[in-house]
Amino acid sequence: ELCSDQILMQDVWVTPLMKEVPCWLEDLDIRNEIHALLKCDYCRKEQICLGEKTKILCWFLENQLTMLELSINYPKESSILAIY
Repeated sequence: ELCSDQILMQDVWVTPLMKEVPCWLEDLDIRNEIHALLKCDYCRKEQICLGEKTKILCWFLENQLTMLELSINYPKESSILAIY
């Protein structure tokens, strides 16, 4: 019964409304340029994220180095420094 129902065949996607294909869909060069722009945008965001992670890692390593230097210079207090 569903196979012969004509209402199902009148769905929106069956008959295209646009007669012209958009240039970004038809032209391969434009599609490639869009992909390149998206990759550049992703790379910029990734660069910002990596920069923030680098700052955090440097801060952490600087703190670790400070704790190490303090524990070498003041060995009796090194147990207190281990808490931090």
